[in-house]
Amino acid sequence: MAKKRRPPPAPLPPPKRHTRRGTDWRPQIAVVAGFVAFVLVVVGVIVYGWWDSQVGPPHAKALRVGDTTVNVDFFSRRLNVTLQEFGLIGSGQQIDSNTVGAFTSYVTSLLEQEILVRQRAPVDLGLTVTPDEVEGEIASRLSVSRDDAVKFQVAYAAELKKKDLSDKEYREMVEAAVLSTKAQDGFVRAAPEAADQVRIRLIQVGAREDADKVLERLNAGEDFAVVAGEMSADTNTKDKGGEKGWVTIEQLEVSYGAKVFAMDAGQRSEPLEAQGGSLTTQGGFVIIEVEEKEAGRPLESDQRTAVGGRYFALWLDEQRTVLPTTNYVLTDGEKYRWVVEHAL
Repeated sequence: MAKKRRPPPAPLPPPKRHTRRGTDWRPQIAVVAGFVAFVLVVVGVIVYGWWDSQVGPPHAKALRVGDTTVNVDFFSRRLNVTLQEFGLIGSGQQIDSNTVGAFTSYVTSLLEQEILVRQRAPVDLGLTVTPDEVEGEIASRLSVSRDDAVKFQVAYAAELKKKDLSDKEYREMVEAAVLSTKAQDGFVRAAPEAADQVRIRLIQVGAREDADKVLERLNAGEDFAVVAGEMSADTNTKDKGGEKGWVTIEQLEVSYGAKVFAMDAGQRSEPLEAQGGSLTTQGGFVIIEVEEKEAGRPLESDQRTAVGGRYFALWLDEQRTVLPTTNYVLTDGEKYRWVVEHAL
């Protein structure tokens, strides 16, 4: 029998050939990835630059009045200016958190008023301030004469450096101050020659428990003048037995003025919360006793000033409805800390 022959081995498949297209994908992807990374970096830089210049400190919003925005940097520098003016910067004394908070609130109101006056006084009251008036007020503040141009410029440059304000910022601040003075003077002139008044005496204390002690002693029959001399914190009246004299309703705080005027002669109030207005020099609580009442009593000069001041405050309240205020510093802890840190 013939021997079977073994079939020849199957040929090996040819090796795979790498086409040019297959060898080029990696560098292409690398180039694309590098380009995308570059674009992302550029976009990131642009976005960060916009955020840093428009949103983040020191350019973050601190206060908005109508369409006018104050950033935290300017707010912080104005807080520093105010602390300087009150002798709290450079004196070496420590400023506690309550004091800083009070001055921060004060600067908020001050900047709001400046913006309201600068924008609304020309429109609503027809008041304007000329550059010459601003220059004159600056010279007055610096105690120099504008006739000596060199001395004026040297003093003014030193003032700008001390207060860390630009020429524009300083002049706008002065312009607002001059406008405010003009507005208040106008309201004083508009005050009546006579008004209903009450003659009062008062005892002012800091805490409610102290007010309750005052009331307890008075109800027990102790003399008002004696208790005032011992317990009142109002330095203007305590040595006079609490005697304040004749006042108009405008000289009383809004929160309790109507209550006092509704009292009869010889009647004494319960403790009234005081915020520190034109009648009292600080906050706390006040007990008021009405001694006399008189309708249409002629106003003294200081009373006319007080009445004009109240009219000015009411006018500002009206303007706040036209240019509403949004406060960011007092409602944002991070912004508040930034402002305070850079002001001190």
